[in-house]
Amino acid sequence: LLESVTKDQGQTCQVKAMYALSCIIRECPKAQEAFLNQHNGPEMIMNATMSNKSSEKLKIKGCFFVSSLCEESEVAKKIFIEMGLARQLLTLLQMEEHSQSHEHMARALLTVLKGNKSVRDELVNSSELKLRAFLITRLKLIGDQEEFDEEKRYLQEISDECYGKNGLQECKPVDR
Repeated sequence: LLESVTKDQGQTCQVKAMYALSCIIRECPKAQEAFLNQHNGPEMIMNATMSNKSSEKLKIKGCFFVSSLCEESEVAKKIFIEMGLARQLLTLLQMEEHSQSHEHMARALLTVLKGNKSVRDELVNSSELKLRAFLITRLKLIGDQEEFDEEKRYLQEISDECYGKNGLQECKPVDR
């Protein structure tokens, strides 16, 4: 399945393989261990799904899978953090035209950010990532459009995590 996700030329096959992987691995510690430690799974998933060349559906499935796995497993979360997932997600969110996958990317970003001071510091202090400006711009863009309520909630939680409850008015990160 990992090979299908990474090497198959057909978008439909890639998406179905990602869905199958997600179903097999989530809530199954033995499958998670094999995915994380024996098959180079995190790197393969990031390479296949976290690029601007990946299809919209594959990004959605990949981000859902990564978010769910990181919520279940601190080991998985640590691996994805060490691989630079937060930086990669924020960069993709900024590079691409706003789309449906951005809700899932924001959720994945929030998942690896929550409770992790090093990720927060990297995102807040990086002059090239421009997190604060991105959050302000994106929240204005989606405004009160109902179809973006989940994304808006994730972005607001990212802001709260990085800058506090009134975060976008102030530029300093909060100590947690």
